[in-house]
Amino acid sequence: MPELTRYKVLALDLDGTVLDHNLTASPGVKQRLHWLHTQTDCKVVIATGRMSVSAQRFAADLGITQPVISYQGAMIRAMSGERLHHDPIPLPVAQSVVARLSEQQIAVNVYIDDVLYMHHSNPYREAYARLGGTTPVIVADLQAHMTAPPTKLLVIDEHRIDAVLAELKQHYPDTLAPCKSRQNFCEVIGAQVSKWAGIRWLIEQWGIT
Repeated sequence: MPELTRYKVLALDLDGTVLDHNLTASPGVKQRLHWLHTQTDCKVVIATGRMSVSAQRFAADLGITQPVISYQGAMIRAMSGERLHHDPIPLPVAQSVVARLSEQQIAVNVYIDDVLYMHHSNPYREAYARLGGTTPVIVADLQAHMTAPPTKLLVIDEHRIDAVLAELKQHYPDTLAPCKSRQNFCEVIGAQVSKWAGIRWLIEQWGIT
């Protein structure tokens, strides 16, 4: 793999890239990452939509020591857990989205300070907890728990994701960047947030062009 020695940073997604459908990295992937860690100066970075606490467990298993870019770029944490960068959704905007979707009985996950809040009626809470490898806080009133700007919102629905995506783009064109990450997932982040923005922030800290 000598061609990789010329790179200074390698940024990788987790789900569907490093991890297979069983949420496992193949021996070949682990071997190549080990080679990069030990034989080159290339910095290997995870950039994922997952929450930090979930992503860091996978990063540790892969031997990654560099900060993890999570929530589609809205948060960067060192592997020690120290928060280096955070770009949340403005609170009034997030409250408006949750109110709008709740009226339509559409399930929303709310992420605040690396804690996942879900409404008790959310039909996907157990399945998502297994997928995310985290324990959600189940509440009766999501709005009441939104006392700080959330890092991300995640809309889950089996049949209306495309309609939700179109609605959010129409009503919040300048403040939100919703994206369809799975057939039944719509991830909602601030308009200025992206994985590339997170990567760019990191390489600027490192002085890499």
